[in-house]
Amino acid sequence: MRSPPCAASHACGLLSYRRSWNRCRVLGALLGIASLHVKRDDCTGLGLGGNEVRKLEFNLAAAQVAGADVIVCGGVVQSNTARQVAAACAKLGLECHLGIMHGRLAATEPGYEHTGNILLDRLYGAVIHDIPWDEDRNRRLRAIADDLAAAGRHVYFVPYGASDALGAMGYALAAEEIVTDLPDVAWIVHGSGSAGTQAGLLAGLLAMGHPARVIGVDVDAQAARVHADVCRVGHEAATLLGCGAKWDDALVEVAGGWSGPAYGVADATTEEAIRLAAQLEGLYQVPERLTQSCFARRDDDLIQGGERMRFAMATRLRSDFDASGLRVLARNS
Repeated sequence: MRSPPCAASHACGLLSYRRSWNRCRVLGALLGIASLHVKRDDCTGLGLGGNEVRKLEFNLAAAQVAGADVIVCGGVVQSNTARQVAAACAKLGLECHLGIMHGRLAATEPGYEHTGNILLDRLYGAVIHDIPWDEDRNRRLRAIADDLAAAGRHVYFVPYGASDALGAMGYALAAEEIVTDLPDVAWIVHGSGSAGTQAGLLAGLLAMGHPARVIGVDVDAQAARVHADVCRVGHEAATLLGCGAKWDDALVEVAGGWSGPAYGVADATTEEAIRLAAQLEGLYQVPERLTQSCFARRDDDLIQGGERMRFAMATRLRSDFDASGLRVLARNS
């Protein structure tokens, strides 16, 4: 088995920690999983951490090589990606413009528009462009980039979620870390939305010839769209790694129907999952990104496998300080 041919020298060194794991013995026993590990990609170090830092190591390295002086990206008001882009740009001395999308959530908690990640975006020095939510997530972000380019700026565009083939290289390297630390891992389960994490994990495993399954739990209540995006970005990432001819869309497994009623809307299983992780392992998960049913729906086919299963979860735990999820739990306790 060989490592993915995407040397870390192609990255710009934003991660402080790469191998942070929690062995979850109590929760694993409850779920009937002999070896349950949580990969702590909330502990990546930069800007309160989060999984997109892995992708940005490659995207922003490319921006530096291209001589860019301004980065354009974006997301919803409480976007973890936007926060991490802003922090990374501050560290690298690049001007950051964020398209902040309003209207994706039908209802929000008090403070949603002003605290948490959006407050950090401003603290890190990002220029905020308020734009409406658009299911074509990159359309208005590209318009911001085009306007800046027309004004003579050297722009590098980072797509929504930092989820393109280049960003996915960060998770090809994460796949190597997982396999190095857990050689017998059978399943890697994580939240999947903008596609880059799942695409990179699959491409990295393919390059190494490792048979682990990657289960992406749809966090957007748009499983068909997520599946299509993972297929597209995954093939492009595998091509960058030199194994594009081996890519098969049948590798892509997206578990739908696990995301609650909509993106960012907690339901009873979300709340049960948050409590289980917190009370059994001291882990707090953000409601909108939780692979909730891995914890809450213990009798489902997704977690069957018994004592022979080795199980890893690449995930983002709590990485901002908006307390809306805690308020939901408090009201229902």
